[in-house]
Amino acid sequence: MGLQDDLYLNNNLSSLYAKCFGVDHAHHFFDEMPYKDVVSWTGILSAYARNENHEQALRLFDSMMNNSQYPNEFTLLSVLRSCSALGEFDYGTLVQAYMIKNGFDSNWVLASALIDLYSKCGYTEEAYKVFESMDGGDTVSWTTMISSLVQG
Repeated sequence: MGLQDDLYLNNNLSSLYAKCFGVDHAHHFFDEMPYKDVVSWTGILSAYARNENHEQALRLFDSMMNNSQYPNEFTLLSVLRSCSALGEFDYGTLVQAYMIKNGFDSNWVLASALIDLYSKCGYTEEAYKVFESMDGGDTVSWTTMISSLVQG
């Protein structure tokens, strides 16, 4: 097996390219990778989100799902942050449905991201329902909910 087939190495190189040479170079490298896993997809998707190219992050998420790669909590967090930045309420509700169906709904970090998304989109009641479902929440969820109420 050659180094080009080493998934662990390729994932780390993709991350390095994104940090040192920009997300476009990382995406080119990603496209050339012979094998991709959830870490590969999440790495490139989150690089776009960090660089505020949220539309591309969501396109990559769609491609990821179409390629039968299933997201983890880190993927979903980047997607929710992109939805929030773009005001993509409908897309965010699809992500929430995926979270519920696949057991991510008890993740407080993701729930806080949903609260942020819903409140930024003007759906304070829905944000509060997510908050209530957290059974006490944590400091981040409380802060996110209070901020949404103050801004709303």
